[in-house]
Amino acid sequence: MVLRFTNDTLEGVTVTNSGSMATLSFSSLNASTHERDDYTCVATLSIPDVPTTETASATNNLLTLTDPIVSIFSSQPVFAGQVYSLNCTVTIVAGGLNITWLDGNGNELEEGNGINIGVYTCRANLIVDRGNVTLFHGTRSANTTVSIRIPIPQVSISPDDNSPFIRGTIRTVSCSVVSTPPLPTNPNVSFTVFKDDDEVLFVNSSRLIAVQTETTGALTFQPLNFSDAGNYTCIATARDDTNDPLIIPSSASDEYIATVQTIPVPNITFTTTTTGRSLGGSLTLDCTVDVLDDLYNINVTSSIVRNRELITSTTGSGDTTAMIRIDSLRLSDAGDYQCNVNITQPDIDYEFNEMESAQ
Repeated sequence: MVLRFTNDTLEGVTVTNSGSMATLSFSSLNASTHERDDYTCVATLSIPDVPTTETASATNNLLTLTDPIVSIFSSQPVFAGQVYSLNCTVTIVAGGLNITWLDGNGNELEEGNGINIGVYTCRANLIVDRGNVTLFHGTRSANTTVSIRIPIPQVSISPDDNSPFIRGTIRTVSCSVVSTPPLPTNPNVSFTVFKDDDEVLFVNSSRLIAVQTETTGALTFQPLNFSDAGNYTCIATARDDTNDPLIIPSSASDEYIATVQTIPVPNITFTTTTTGRSLGGSLTLDCTVDVLDDLYNINVTSSIVRNRELITSTTGSGDTTAMIRIDSLRLSDAGDYQCNVNITQPDIDYEFNEMESAQ
């Protein structure tokens, strides 16, 4: 009788034949080559002078026991109060498996403990028993780190009021931030300002004053120049006040386009209305100033003079009209009439003067 194994060519496998017994020996079980292999013993019986041969076989499945394979799948960093999950997957060949979760201090977690930031360990313990004998005992673990993200802040950048940016005035552009609860920490907020993609440093100079508080970053121009016009972008970044690497910062931005302009030249109209230039006729003179825009906080004075002598004047903060009416012309009313306009802006060194004449 001849005994042989059909799967005897693997590395580390030796077959020994001794009469009616064949022994399959493993010098060192290797999970990568021997795990889940089917080994078949084939027995062939032949009798001399008998032309008949009988063959029989038996197959045994070999399961190589190894330590469990542990993997952790975690969610991406989320905001406080949101759902977060940790999934531990363990692969084994056979046996009894016990899985436990440990926190960063090695304490075993129980149901309802919740998840905080830190390091977590999934530990798998595998035991294979036969009767009262433990054939195999293996333990493996995997670690993961749980982090959290500060909620994205609400950011806005705007000027101190809605009036135009006029060259020579003092104006402030402020970037403010409002944090969105719930917050995992008391965040520190820093501001970065770009003008036309170039960073504006929060450093005071003779013309630019930079002020930053916990929730506001402000730039004050004193005074405004035409070069200050442009697209301003404010980026606010909220960070953990202790610089904990497990608390991820968040940033948001807003934009403001600043246009710097001068006070526009007003329209001045000096009209005369008369029933005739002869003695006894009537004459009306109107000196009208149209400032074009009433947002510039200007002072307007319109005056009518005759031969350089003031007859009447009107002062206002916008459109103004100075008027005289002569119901009966006399010789003394003859002369050179002028409409003089003076415009000033109290916030800047600005003055405009113009004159229109009529005879």
